[in-house]
Amino acid sequence: MQLNENHKKELEQLIEDYMEAYQGQGLVISLVNKKGESIYRRYFGWRNVEKQLPITPDTIFGMASITKSFTALAIMQLVEKGILDLYAPLNRYLPEFVYPNAQMPKLWHLLAHTAGYPPQPRLRITEIAPGMDMPEEEREDYAYSQAIADEGRRLLVDRLGKVERFLGQPGEYLSYSNDGYALMSEIIRQYGGEDSYASYVEKYILQPLGMTRSTYSFKIPKEDDNATVLYQPLKDELRVTNDWLNNHFMMMGGGSIKSTLSDMERYLAFWLNHGDVGQERIISSRSLRAMQKARMPYGHLVNYCFGLQTFNLDDIIVAGHGGSLTGVATNMLWSHDLGLGVVVLSNTSGMPVAAITKAAMKMANNHSPLEPFIDFKDCPWPLEEKEKAQGTFVSGEGSTFVISLKEENLYINVAGEDFKLRTVLPSLALAPVKMVPSEVRFYKNDQDEVWAIGYGGRMILRKE
Repeated sequence: MQLNENHKKELEQLIEDYMEAYQGQGLVISLVNKKGESIYRRYFGWRNVEKQLPITPDTIFGMASITKSFTALAIMQLVEKGILDLYAPLNRYLPEFVYPNAQMPKLWHLLAHTAGYPPQPRLRITEIAPGMDMPEEEREDYAYSQAIADEGRRLLVDRLGKVERFLGQPGEYLSYSNDGYALMSEIIRQYGGEDSYASYVEKYILQPLGMTRSTYSFKIPKEDDNATVLYQPLKDELRVTNDWLNNHFMMMGGGSIKSTLSDMERYLAFWLNHGDVGQERIISSRSLRAMQKARMPYGHLVNYCFGLQTFNLDDIIVAGHGGSLTGVATNMLWSHDLGLGVVVLSNTSGMPVAAITKAAMKMANNHSPLEPFIDFKDCPWPLEEKEKAQGTFVSGEGSTFVISLKEENLYINVAGEDFKLRTVLPSLALAPVKMVPSEVRFYKNDQDEVWAIGYGGRMILRKE
């Protein structure tokens, strides 16, 4: 396949512009065909800037929430085996689980982030593990620790059982939930026949797919000579670390896989071939289709599936997922229409990798990567509607968003910085955060009052 040379130049200049604007330190992109062959691969920056060490196909990157696709795969494997039931209530698998709302959520609600919880405080390993009494060998690598899993389960189930404000009943709204995937980590551990969730995924997914440098381990990338340094641009500094535990969740299913470009190219081939990659199948094509089926709206014209999202990009349908953690920004997309997929890996927090993968898929489809993904038109709001939108919205994950009205213009304050909102639909506005605008959706009740906003896939409740 021949790619348009002008489109390639446009894509590469776009990436260079993003690298400069977002303080990107290292990034790699690969466009892959159904054979798992890279038909376009480019490296930008370094895996270790201080030592000027280059990125290679085998350099270890964090994957962050791309992990959710592996967790969903593991759940679907156990469903195929008849061990789990997508439509069973959660307390069948976690008997101590209490849901202080009218209807008990089912397993599929966790897969699609629709259990009804607003964002909750994160259970971080580094905040809990040091004070725990556990075998010394388990302190070597928390990913495989039964003590960590047991304590994570206890803390999570206890905390979720005390939630007082819900978004609605299960299946009514979507709000991105790491806690839901944490619960599924524990279900996989309990019913998958292995000592840990990580061991299950490594044995039944990573190893059969030949993803030999992919791991849940926190120890391996820290000791590997070909692993990225993690960079986090802050307001007044660039934080540099090789602490792979930084900001990681207590339970592994939400964001703990580390992988490489070569391994992720194999993973894309797995999806492009509907699971048929030349060895004994690890899952049926029927289950993979179910994972790629749209379940709930996730963003404007974007739907969430099971551990994946899907949307139209020009005249093709694409599916995939992304991830973001300290020193990690990742995204993957594939199109069965084109028989092609793209993966972008970066070792810098906040890099707009989702925009890069979309641009690359446009290039693969012989469209200019500079074309807008959605050509929004302005939709002026009456002053009365702007006044209703004002308020303070607080996320349990620690962020506060303030919507205010200044000289008849709406602003959103994100991390201490004001951004003027551009209203584009009666319930949707765009915040011009650097080069890639962020969607801000306004949710109203029957009294026409704004009770929550949508930002970053989360529903953030108005402060009481």
